[in-house]
Amino acid sequence: MLASIVSSITVSVETMSSNQQLAQHSVELAQKTVESLSHIQQTIMDLSRESHQVAKLAGDAKNEVTTVMGQVDLFKGLGTAVAEGGPEIDRAALELTGLSASLTDLTNRFKI
Repeated sequence: MLASIVSSITVSVETMSSNQQLAQHSVELAQKTVESLSHIQQTIMDLSRESHQVAKLAGDAKNEVTTVMGQVDLFKGLGTAVAEGGPEIDRAALELTGLSASLTDLTNRFKI
């Protein structure tokens, strides 16, 4: 009977020792999990900051593109105005050439 009690106590001690080792291993794994989660959290925070910076840069770029498009439209309008004014300039140049010829004739008549 005493041998049976000693055997039971020995098995119980071995089981408790094994359980203690398993518990210690579980605690170590939990600590590694906490460290990994902390690292993941930091990575997510870094990515969030970078994402905000990229969004700001994209907004700034959009504003610049809008400004450039407005300037291109203005330049296009100026080009159209110049193109439309071309025939008028040609007519005015012909008139000035005619007037110049008339003035030359008049000055030639009155030369002394």
